[in-house]
Amino acid sequence: MKETSKFLIIGSLILIAAVSYVSNKNKDRYYLIAKHGSVEIWQGAFAPIGKNRLTILPGLQLKDPIKNAYTKDQVFPLASSYYINRADALLGAPGMPDFEGIISDLNKALHYATDETHLKIANERLNSINLMFIMYKADVALIKGRLPDLETALSALSAVNPETLSQEQFTLVSHKISSIRKLIASINKM
Repeated sequence: MKETSKFLIIGSLILIAAVSYVSNKNKDRYYLIAKHGSVEIWQGAFAPIGKNRLTILPGLQLKDPIKNAYTKDQVFPLASSYYINRADALLGAPGMPDFEGIISDLNKALHYATDETHLKIANERLNSINLMFIMYKADVALIKGRLPDLETALSALSAVNPETLSQEQFTLVSHKISSIRKLIASINKM
């Protein structure tokens, strides 16, 4: 009886180890599915079989034939590039830029970035978009000329990390801060 129990326990442990191993291998597999003019990215589930959809990339067309499975390093750069390009397209659209959409896409690009190139591109664009948004708010505050708006704009501009700025951006921010301070000083003198 004890021998049978030992074999059952050992057999159960071997089965659990095998299922865990296969499940981990499945979780490291990624799949691309072309569907209705888009590409879906799926990740293997932590189970011996099955998968979960990570994202849909509408309008993306794959040049190469789809393989049975991919690694994370093969699939994530595709998604990161897609979201960077989509953010660029939104920025280039006529009219007022969709800042929320652009920021959302760049955050998704960061989520899928697996290399320094994609991380750098997405971070630079995100910093530029955030700066554009802050500069826009500062311009509106200058137009309104009300002290609370100017103080809010000055606070936002002063909080910008200079290490994330190019030399041109730094110069623009410095000039905008100087303009706002001068206007605040003139309002306070009244």
